[in-house]
Amino acid sequence: MKNTFELKLYEETEVEEIEEEDEASKRLNTFNFVKIKEIDLIPAKKVIDTFGIIKVISDDIEVTVTGNKVTKRHVTISDENNKTIDLVFWGESAKNFNEEIDSIITVKGGKINDYRGVKSLSIILNSQILINDFENEEIKNFQLKLST
Repeated sequence: MKNTFELKLYEETEVEEIEEEDEASKRLNTFNFVKIKEIDLIPAKKVIDTFGIIKVISDDIEVTVTGNKVTKRHVTISDENNKTIDLVFWGESAKNFNEEIDSIITVKGGKINDYRGVKSLSIILNSQILINDFENEEIKNFQLKLST
């Protein structure tokens, strides 16, 4: 059977029935934010939500992963205390990343990686990225802290 889409379930995947369509759309914009400084305390492979201000955008590079060439780009984000973490974009999202330094980026569903004791956050297939989402109270408050 050929399908256009594929659904992958991981160890940390939670499946819930949603009765109302309005409830489903609310869930898409619900976040359980983890502060950047707290990510070091969370084990690798966990999927989390976080946000920060973009400080560095690397050029995209081609790397070989398990015998396949893939494009990769690092974007360093920071919290209000200058604690940083790299977001790692892969494939088309790495090639097409065109946001600006000092934009506030929100990541829903980033996967924590640990390479030689250094944590990063991979942007995976089902991650959601929002830029300058000032309708979210936490993002709005973060932006206000940065401007004072």
